[in-house]
Amino acid sequence: MTANSVPSHLTIAFFEAQSEETAKLIFQNVREDLKPGTVVIPSVGVFFPNVIFAEAVLNAWLLETGRAVNEELKLHDGVAVNRYYRPFSWIPHITLGKTLSEEQMRAAFSYLQKHFCPVTAKVERFGLSRTGPHRELLTS
Repeated sequence: MTANSVPSHLTIAFFEAQSEETAKLIFQNVREDLKPGTVVIPSVGVFFPNVIFAEAVLNAWLLETGRAVNEELKLHDGVAVNRYYRPFSWIPHITLGKTLSEEQMRAAFSYLQKHFCPVTAKVERFGLSRTGPHRELLTS
């Protein structure tokens, strides 16, 4: 992730819009609903075959923040929400590595078995980003 200049983050929503301007409008419309919050990160998980992540517990703050964003997304024609980021099909997580080989996955697990410990984190900032390559469009 760091090699591709992708900062640590917890994705609340993942969607495609017809234009960057539409995506920016959505972010601006929901900005007031985006309040700082706390998440517990107790475990590590995988999305097979090549993603390893730190899993965040879906608490009331995360649920409400995701709900607010998804309600705004529904109001815009031509917006496609990724099926893995819809309410009740979303696993809140912080990607630690992706597109890893089998050997890299083993090495990541080995490292995390020795060094990972549960933490509580405060989310203080929100951003709208574009992927491939990562580029921040707006922040709050």
